[in-house]
Amino acid sequence: MLDRLNEAMEYLESHLGGRIEAADLARTAMTSEYHFRRMFSVPAGVPLAEYIRRRRMTLAGAEAFRVVGRRARVPLIHEGPNQAIAEFIRGIGREELDRIEALSDQEPAGLPGVSDQLDPSRAEGTELDYHHGVVTGRQEPPADWDSLAVPAGSWAVFESEGEFPQALRHLWRDVFTQWFPSNPYASRPDPEILRVRLYEEGKRAEAELWIPVERAHRGPSA
Repeated sequence: MLDRLNEAMEYLESHLGGRIEAADLARTAMTSEYHFRRMFSVPAGVPLAEYIRRRRMTLAGAEAFRVVGRRARVPLIHEGPNQAIAEFIRGIGREELDRIEALSDQEPAGLPGVSDQLDPSRAEGTELDYHHGVVTGRQEPPADWDSLAVPAGSWAVFESEGEFPQALRHLWRDVFTQWFPSNPYASRPDPEILRVRLYEEGKRAEAELWIPVERAHRGPSA
């Protein structure tokens, strides 16, 4: 049975760019769709549909742009809400946020959070520059707001949906512990962008994470 599940996983990975039907995976594993979904969720730790969402990504090429808004120096928090970021955003005020959002003219749209100057260790408690603003092609943004110039490059774009804030923590974790080790890319030391939409009174979230990437330089095999 394990060999059949591995064959189904190979099929899934090779079809991430197209349509994936649970029935096709079940046939590959030589079981029913119902039993395949149950069998899959045990080792994966998530339902089949959620796993596929996390594994799918797109590579987006972007010209140079700016992040315009407000900036604060905050600690990196791995578990639970980042209270420093929450307090910072509340302090900006709805009216100013609306004025900032009006400058958005590129993807990701809206008011994403942008993390810059992260410590390479990504250790709990290390500090980073957090920007709450918009992505824009404007070359001369308003002088009374903070502005971060971002060079042109490639971005890996990941999507996730689930309980808040657990879904966000799992998204970051899966990108760096699962996606990067199994793909020929490495992260670039440029800002990382996270757009979040909360719903069900803030209990659930849809997230879109943009990570700057470049082709990994693999050394010669031993």
